[in-house]
Amino acid sequence: AETFTQAIDEVVERLSAQMESHRDRERHRPVGRPAPVGTWRHGNLSRAAEPYFLRPAEEREIVRHKSFAAEELTIDEAAWDMDALDYDFFLFVELESGQDSLIERTADGSLLVRHLDPETATAAAEVADCEHSAVPAPELAVSEAIVLLNETRDPRVFFRNASTGRGNVVYRRYDGHYGLITPPTDGSEAPT
Repeated sequence: AETFTQAIDEVVERLSAQMESHRDRERHRPVGRPAPVGTWRHGNLSRAAEPYFLRPAEEREIVRHKSFAAEELTIDEAAWDMDALDYDFFLFVELESGQDSLIERTADGSLLVRHLDPETATAAAEVADCEHSAVPAPELAVSEAIVLLNETRDPRVFFRNASTGRGNVVYRRYDGHYGLITPPTDGSEAPT
């Protein structure tokens, strides 16, 4: 530049152009940002994984049918068994009331106990710090429980099986299918 003022103006222009170019590159560079829905570019952050495979509803089926132990347990014993087996929930027969009950770990890590009929459940945990649900288990067929599971997007549904009168749990498996837990039977009853 011919003068000192012109030199400063040119430096300011060049620096402004470089800064604008840098801002433009940052706007279009995906590194460290989540990808817009339906797209992905190298360098995008990965999306949070679903806790289970999002299998289309028409492909889902009950692929796991288990029975829980017939032995009656206290709430503390059920909580201990659930933790020892590293389960998120545990279906059991509560010792004092004799009814099918579910103990589960909620999203905040606390324990919640559900009974088929909360009004007749009198047991309280002595060691495990847990809440008791006052909502009775709905009476449903297994197919209705699956519909409810899909509508609510909850990880599991505890219900009174309409055909057996016993407590059952239908839950989402990691592979997108369903699991069903029922009381032990003599083999003559099949899930409906």
